[in-house]
Amino acid sequence: MAQVRYLVDDAGDAVAIYVSELGLELEQYYDTGIAILVHGDLMLWVSGANASASRPMPDSAMPGPGGWSRFVLTV
Repeated sequence: MAQVRYLVDDAGDAVAIYVSELGLELEQYYDTGIAILVHGDLMLWVSGANASASRPMPDSAMPGPGGWSRFVLTV
C-alpha cells in the first residue's frame, strides 16, 4: 500500500472533492485538520493549515500546498 501526505489549504474542502469527484473513501478525520482517505492500495493523508505538517521549518519557510507532499513509511 502506498501512503502519501498531501498539504492542502482546507482539509474539509479537499475531502469533499476527493470523495465526491475522485471516488476516494474517508477512513478517518481528525479535528486538527488531517483526513485519511483510501482508494485501492493508496492511502492519502490530507493535511490542512492547522495540521502539524504546516508548522514553519527551521529556516522559517512555511510549508504549503504543492511541493511539501511526502511519502509515508509505516514501520
